[in-house]
Amino acid sequence: MGLDRARIGWVARRDCAAEADWLAGCVAGAPRAPARRLDPRALFEVARLSGLVLCLPSDPAQLPEGCGVLAAEVDRTRLRVLALNRAVLRLAAEAGALLGAEGIAHVHLKGPLAQAQLYGDTLRRPSADADILVARADRRRAAAALAGAGFVPTEAALAGWWTRFLGEQHLRRPGAAVFVDLHHALQQPGLPRPRGEAGFLARAERFRFEGTDYPVLSAADRCLLGAMGLVRALLARAPAGGLATDLAAGLAALTPDGRRALDRIAADSGLAPTLSLGAAAAAAVVPGQAGGAGTGAVPHPLGTLGGAELRAMVLTPWREDLPWPRRRTMLRALCGPDPLRFAAEAGRAALSSAYRGLLEVRAGLRGPAARAGR
Repeated sequence: MGLDRARIGWVARRDCAAEADWLAGCVAGAPRAPARRLDPRALFEVARLSGLVLCLPSDPAQLPEGCGVLAAEVDRTRLRVLALNRAVLRLAAEAGALLGAEGIAHVHLKGPLAQAQLYGDTLRRPSADADILVARADRRRAAAALAGAGFVPTEAALAGWWTRFLGEQHLRRPGAAVFVDLHHALQQPGLPRPRGEAGFLARAERFRFEGTDYPVLSAADRCLLGAMGLVRALLARAPAGGLATDLAAGLAALTPDGRRALDRIAADSGLAPTLSLGAAAAAAVVPGQAGGAGTGAVPHPLGTLGGAELRAMVLTPWREDLPWPRRRTMLRALCGPDPLRFAAEAGRAALSSAYRGLLEVRAGLRGPAARAGR
């Protein structure tokens, strides 16, 4: 897994440090005078890649000098996010009702519903899918319930890899723009697997939004999942400002009892280092809101990385001067002192990469046939 150069496109060989610093100040509610004149396109791209465009002011007078032209694009983005997230919210309600009718326990993850829990509205950043977690034992039955309503699996060439190694299946109605991501596990190869995944379902709470009740993650589990997602982005060297701001908001909203519950759940899940690294990265982007460099359970496991480095890694991971640790080093630190756990997870990551490569070759997505088609 590496940085997707095609996705970052125009900014790939640009520093964008001043633009990222101004954006971080904007997210924290206190933008400072930039150290130099900002490039409006660079500022927009840094925000877009992290899903933070709607954190930019829509008033030209509040944007940095020379960047007032972005105000119209911020307004257009707001309309697109509104339409997309409304479609995902409708899809989440429908899919949840289908699973509920079959008696399948489930919980909604991430997306517009998580935004509504954190901020009171769904207009923060775009989401193209409704993520729903079910028990491993219910995976096939849940997929069948959705298939009965016209949903079909997507990404046929890599479906086996998604199901076996990422614990999810993507389904949608033909022609629809939004997906259901049906999860039966919560792990990314290259990161430690959480123990006791069933607890995410057992601790689910009810959340009523716009007249509909949804089973959603508890506040503590929402933070733990947010830390997992942010650390996964660090592993992939992918922009993740939106994940950082959501985690910071979730941590800030916890009561003292909620923080203790989060630390306990993270320890029981074997994810205390993951939580601490995620919290440190969130605090680097939104200083003060995330409660410092961790939740108090353990120091973050990559202690040589300070706040400035972590913020750059979250917002501008393409910068060539960043002191990225090796992925194996990250995995070892996140697994803690258990060498058997590290060996098992390292082996799983290698097997995942090999299996995906095999499927890509079979489908003509890699190798001479793929290159000839370019």
